[in-house]
Amino acid sequence: DVPHAMIVTVQYEGGGDTELGIVPAGGEQSFTMAASPGESVTLVASDEADTHSRESSVTLSDQPQTWTIE
Repeated sequence: DVPHAMIVTVQYEGGGDTELGIVPAGGEQSFTMAASPGESVTLVASDEADTHSRESSVTLSDQPQTWTIE
């Protein structure tokens, strides 16, 4: 759990990125992405001041997936 809210953005394989929303401090949030199963994307989480950032590359499936920001 991170002690501050994190803004989550998805960066698409073919270019472009979209802000998905905000995960509250120490909380959880679900997002739906406009992408196809099998597509690889990079998820980026950063605080509002952009001093803390985490990222993870995932290959999307048609099942819900979980990313824990640590």
